[in-house]
Amino acid sequence: MAASSHREQHSSESHLRGLRTIASLEFTKGVLVLLVALALISLIHRQADLEDFAGNLLFVLHLNPDWRVCKFFVHEVARVDEANLRVVAAVAAGYSAMRFIEAYGLWRARIWAEWFALLSGLVYLPVEIYELLRRATAPKWILLALNVFIVLYLAHLRWQSSRARHGAGPVADRRPAIGDEAG
Repeated sequence: MAASSHREQHSSESHLRGLRTIASLEFTKGVLVLLVALALISLIHRQADLEDFAGNLLFVLHLNPDWRVCKFFVHEVARVDEANLRVVAAVAAGYSAMRFIEAYGLWRARIWAEWFALLSGLVYLPVEIYELLRRATAPKWILLALNVFIVLYLAHLRWQSSRARHGAGPVADRRPAIGDEAG
């Protein structure tokens, strides 16, 4: 019995560490997107600064400004008006808030957050695979591998939890159902 209890405690601690690692990643994504939203808001009345921001972003990301996608990006930034900028900033802020809520739920080991993270990870997989098929790069492979790992990990946690609830887990995890007599 003591070995079973030790195994459960280790599993629970491991489960919490895994969730908190994912929560930290989600929190970091939320912070980064929030910073972008704040940068966009600060540029609402300054079109020239927005174009400089786009050029600096390409430089920081080490992207070739002569690349077709980069040219398209710079061209589109030049066409952005104040209303569009506000919409993009609002969407970025909303996305950031969603990441913070998810991170909080995962940090506190909430089941709803596990499901939310699992489903949101699944939503990104087709896009990541499509982008990888278009042009395979090391960062795209890393992003896909990380997302697949997180999705599989969360699916495993949900499956384990479901098995334990339905009596297929370790004996120590089984709880008598309503109406069962304790012996």
